[in-house]
Parts: sequence; structure tokens; C-alpha cells
Amino acid sequence: MGPCQLGGSGRGARREGRRGGREPRPQAPADHSLREAASELLEGLRLARDDQPRARLARPLDGDGGAAGGGAPLRREGAALTDQLRLVEARWAAAIEERDVVAAEQLLADDFVLSSTGGVGEQVTRGAWLETLGEIDTRSLRCDVREVRVFGDTAVVHARLRWDATLGERDLTGEYAVADVFTMRGESWRASWRISVRL
Repeated sequence: MGPCQLGGSGRGARREGRRGGREPRPQAPADHSLREAASELLEGLRLARDDQPRARLARPLDGDGGAAGGGAPLRREGAALTDQLRLVEARWAAAIEERDVVAAEQLLADDFVLSSTGGVGEQVTRGAWLETLGEIDTRSLRCDVREVRVFGDTAVVHARLRWDATLGERDLTGEYAVADVFTMRGESWRASWRISVRL
């Protein structure tokens, strides 16, 4: 199953005080918000009642900061986008089951990262994930998509994975709470970040 490094370099702060210099450029809202929301997403996936994600977790991912909607939950996106992302998740699960590296390469963005607790590894790059795929004996993998939120060219999918698998001597079998961050590349959704917690 299976890292996208977000955030700015902070160089803008050193420009302060320069004659005629521009004001420091703020960090991209989506990157900043995703970085801040990561730990909250993980906790929310564990603790949300009745297996429903907390609406407040989605709001920080909105590039507009929820200004227009105030405290109201963000609206669900149309069925077409939800179906597209469900299909991508299904193809990803099939690629893992079949150890199909070629298919997986088409689904992962170049900056893909797996951030996992109790799974394959804590921080796994795209290259390492693809190399490891052939070594994982997956007997079954079921992906249950619970929620899809779309923010322009970025989408977040909340899902549960039921995985029966081993990696060498390690038993990976279990249920995983997952937040997948997809980015639109050309005409296709590609996985940029998977945050996975073994339950």
C-alpha cells in the first residue's frame, strides 16, 4: 500500500527589510492546509462517530479557507467526480493484488509518498513503493470508499482498506483507515499522498 513533501522554504522571510523588496509571498493555501490537516485527518479517521468523517477536517483543505461558507460543511461534489475517484481507488487496489507495477506507475504521481502507521513503512517514496510491490503477497484487498471531497485540482478520499497480505515475514493483514490525496495531472487523477493508519 502504500510521500509528497509539502510546504515552503521560508526564504521569503529573509527579504524583509530589503529596500524596495516585495512582501513575503504567502505559502500556497492548499499546501499549507494539507500539511496542517494531516495529523487531524489521521485522528479523525480513527475517532469519527458512526464511521462518518468530521466535517471540520475537510474545511482546512479548502483553498478559500471556508470564508464564503463560514462554519457550514463543504458541499459534496457531483456523482461523476466521486465515481471517477472510486474507479481510481479500485484500479489501485487491483494493481496491488496483482503486483502490477506498470498499472501502479500510471496511478501514482511523480511526487507520491506513503505515510503509514503499522503498514509497509512510515515514509515510502514512489520508487520504493513500486520496488516493494512485487514482494508483497496480497491475498485480498478490499477498498471501501467512505467520502470524497474535491477542491479544484486536488481531491481527498477517505476510505477503509481490508487487506490480507504479507511482506516477507511481516504480516500486514488488517483494517486500515486511509486518506488519499489525489491531484489532477492532465486529464487523470494521480495519487500524490496516502496517509494510512492500521486499526
